[in-house]
Amino acid sequence: MSLRAKSLPEDDWDFALKEGIAYVVADVFELNSNSSVYILFANPSSKDANIKLLKSTGGAEGIIEIHIGRYETHIIRSSPGTPMKIIPKRSNSNIPSGMLVEYDTSGSAFTLNTSNRTRSLIPGGSGNFATGGGSTVGLAGIIASGYAMLIKITNVSDKTAYYDIRIEWWEE
Repeated sequence: MSLRAKSLPEDDWDFALKEGIAYVVADVFELNSNSSVYILFANPSSKDANIKLLKSTGGAEGIIEIHIGRYETHIIRSSPGTPMKIIPKRSNSNIPSGMLVEYDTSGSAFTLNTSNRTRSLIPGGSGNFATGGGSTVGLAGIIASGYAMLIKITNVSDKTAYYDIRIEWWEE
């Protein structure tokens, strides 16, 4: 049953947390200058993935791109990437997520065949004690059944730095 079909005083996110159908995936990547990490968030399930948060931060200036399209048509999984651990937001939930979330640093696991893309800057700093900043790329969106997003984070600074990604969503 759709969360929106319920007439509850709480919002969808609170309901999803209580029902154990909210999830998070997050990781940190060390990227050399001018190198990238690719994160595939694919929805092969029959449910929608309702994205609440997609956020990336970096220790130096970077660029984050988000490509959206049909899974295996516009965003193709050429070979398996490294699986990312999906964690339920409710600690005692045993409801598995239907999403496929993997990363690749070689650039060969995923192929793009779409121009549907957004780009954002991950701010860098200057000076001896400079640190990068955060880029909240989107606070809401739906990855429908049969669709995917491919996230590319690129270090555009002249030094090796750490970058992270955090995606929070619920499924209905």
